[in-house]
Amino acid sequence: MRLRFQYLLLFILIAGKNFSQVYNFKNYSLDEGLSQSQVYSITQDKDGFLWIATQGGGLNRFDGKTFKIYKKENGLNDNTVFSLLSDSKGYLWIGTATGLNRFYNGKFEKFNGYEGIRDDDILELMEGSDGRIWIGTKQSGVIVYNGNDFEKYSINDGLGFSNVNALFEDRGNKVWIGSLEYGIAAYENGKVSNVTEKTGLPSKTIYEITEDHGGNLLVFTDAGEFFLSDGIFRPYTTQLPSLSITQVIKDKEKNFWVATSGKGLWRISATEKITWFNEDNGLPTNYLLALFQDNGGNLWIGTDGSGISRFGGESFVHFNKYSGLPGNMV
Repeated sequence: MRLRFQYLLLFILIAGKNFSQVYNFKNYSLDEGLSQSQVYSITQDKDGFLWIATQGGGLNRFDGKTFKIYKKENGLNDNTVFSLLSDSKGYLWIGTATGLNRFYNGKFEKFNGYEGIRDDDILELMEGSDGRIWIGTKQSGVIVYNGNDFEKYSINDGLGFSNVNALFEDRGNKVWIGSLEYGIAAYENGKVSNVTEKTGLPSKTIYEITEDHGGNLLVFTDAGEFFLSDGIFRPYTTQLPSLSITQVIKDKEKNFWVATSGKGLWRISATEKITWFNEDNGLPTNYLLALFQDNGGNLWIGTDGSGISRFGGESFVHFNKYSGLPGNMV
């Protein structure tokens, strides 16, 4: 009887371990693969195609079944792509390691004639409410394109830093500019003002800028999350543990999704409940780089060396070397 009980206990433990993996993975063939497994950015165009930016593998277009790959020989500036933007006019903007491209009607256009874009890393892209394109660079500050001309804001133009990794326009049409090393600045009415320590923001390492559910500016830093109220940054009511954050998005249900390097994926619900997703409960890796919610409400996750995953609310679907990738590492 004791032996039977021991076998039963062992079965329960093994079954519990197996059935705790509730997420369903779907693999694709090698003939349908991503060009590289390190994914920096994801977006969706007006026709519903997903576009995936990779490290050294160029740009991938995904129709739900197969990947089509675009590289330098197709007109892309560089095979390393850091940022993507699908704008309201139907253009796809592509920020590469050596400048900016725009894709429309099957053709790439190069923006290499303007100093500050040419040969610089384009880290962030945003369309303003007025239709202008905001371009965050590694060494040249932020550059604004109005459809005809470029306008540059860097250290020589009042911006307190040249490395721009975060851009956000608030409800009052003020554009906030963040840096991984030098803090945050604001653009309004043609002028840039740098946020000082007097505002209460304790860190100059800015991971992401967005708005909370009440419309307050919300900043994710290496010292925690802070919202702006009456000109002062205050600790946000929900605090995540210390994380190296790579991207934050707010989905259609008003959940915040937080991608990290090494600590997986975090969700802060509209009711401020925190859920942690990691390798133990479905993610292919805890090292993530990109997040995007498509028109169908699916969350797409770009990883650092393990391809892309899709989370539709029930399960993760993972694309890796068995889906056609040449390998899981770059």
